[in-house]
Amino acid sequence: MKKVLIVNGNPRVESAFEDYCDRLSSLTSSQNNEVREITLRQKDIADCIGCYSCWLKTPGICAIKDDQEEILKGYVWADFIVVASPLIMGFVSSLVKKSHDRVIPLVHPFLKIDNDRMAHYPRYDKKYNIGVLLDNAENDDIDIISKIFGEVAFIKTMAQSAEEVAYEINNF
Repeated sequence: MKKVLIVNGNPRVESAFEDYCDRLSSLTSSQNNEVREITLRQKDIADCIGCYSCWLKTPGICAIKDDQEEILKGYVWADFIVVASPLIMGFVSSLVKKSHDRVIPLVHPFLKIDNDRMAHYPRYDKKYNIGVLLDNAENDDIDIISKIFGEVAFIKTMAQSAEEVAYEINNF
């Protein structure tokens, strides 16, 4: 049994996107996984102000008190995280970007070389298994997003069935 967090970064209430995320959640749950969903457009998440309090003054705790705390707790709770977003101007939604900018409390400020890349040491003794699910993606978009998100379990598009994505999550 896995704990799966689905982070829905769709800024619009769009039936096809929402239906896909709901179906993915249902299929993943039916495979004996515990699933939680967070819809970013329903959350109050401020921009990161770059104060580094989460590293220097209050290690692991962001100075901004808003709904991002729930998302950080979800990351720590989950065995697998699915970040779902439509592509807007060739990139993930601003909601996903804003939330992703604020995950730095989950790592230490210290760096190491990991797979020929500089990476931060994780604050918690766990690996963040992240899958990125995109709507309307093309190969060039996927290349850019994979560089931003770094090492992820998968980058899938909604052109693939929810069954395929649920299978991938379950067998990761």
